[in-house]
Amino acid sequence: MRQGVLNLLFIVLAILVFLAVVIWSMQSGSAEVGLETLFSLWGHTNEAGSEEHVELIMALRGFRVLTVVFSGAVLSLCGLYMQALVRNPMADPYLLGASSGAGFGVSLISAGFLTVVFSVWFLPLVAFVGSLLSLILVLLIGRWRKEHQTYRILIAGIAVSSFFTALTGLMMYVFTGPDAIRSVLFWTLGSFSQSSQISALVSGLALIPALAFGIIRARRLDVMSLGEIPARTLGLDIQKFRIEILLVCAFSAGLVAAFSGPVGFVGLMMPHFSRALFGMGHRLNVWILPWLGGTYLLICDTLGREIFPPAGIPIGIITALFGIPFFIFLLGRKLE
Repeated sequence: MRQGVLNLLFIVLAILVFLAVVIWSMQSGSAEVGLETLFSLWGHTNEAGSEEHVELIMALRGFRVLTVVFSGAVLSLCGLYMQALVRNPMADPYLLGASSGAGFGVSLISAGFLTVVFSVWFLPLVAFVGSLLSLILVLLIGRWRKEHQTYRILIAGIAVSSFFTALTGLMMYVFTGPDAIRSVLFWTLGSFSQSSQISALVSGLALIPALAFGIIRARRLDVMSLGEIPARTLGLDIQKFRIEILLVCAFSAGLVAAFSGPVGFVGLMMPHFSRALFGMGHRLNVWILPWLGGTYLLICDTLGREIFPPAGIPIGIITALFGIPFFIFLLGRKLE
């Protein structure tokens, strides 16, 4: 009873903090937008000059906020699933190479090796294929069937991620011009500066299978976290479930990376905070993580814009500054 009340209070607090961060983010930028103007627009109040503010807020900030929130939610959920998959608390779509694989697919388009045949939808498709390929390579190299070698997954992920990052750099350096190199370099650091209606839509679509999978498979994720032998004893088809996790994470993380670039450590950190607050069970964490991840990534994005306006600091730099110390902390605690 007491734990249930505490959980409810945390959820209400998380929602309030999320709304406050959204308002802060909508106000931040080179052009100031006051609270009165912001609330009047949300209330559909037509005043002089409101059309200009509507265009500014929705085109330049509203779609960016949606893209960031959806991306944070997706990366957090994928991190939760990847940690259950390899039974390693340091697993993350970024560390396991999903983002860099998606980036390599995008670089093939930028370098002219792939012709865009499906308009804007071709980019997410290529990103998904690259993300899936990198995750398969990680699991093959890491020999993930051996329970006592879960750390090899992490090492293999770092190696595969570095490999695809190097290939991306090679594509850009050899086969593109200076303008394209600058653009892709900024993308590889992670950025939401090019957010649009399409990026918000695709990121939202990426969240649907990620969230649905967690809701439907929460019990199986709990069983998977116990280890391979207990999971088999309880009747879980390990191989089939691993493929399901792999496909969901590759699809969702790949779609997000197609527009934002590689954003690291969100999927590493947020599951730990959620489990610390709400326990190890996946059923509740699947609902809480999208709020936590979206709020955290939106805070990082807004901080980057506030610190270095108007362009802002690439989001990958901000998340790395927070995530690397946390990663070192987890590594040190695990080694002990």
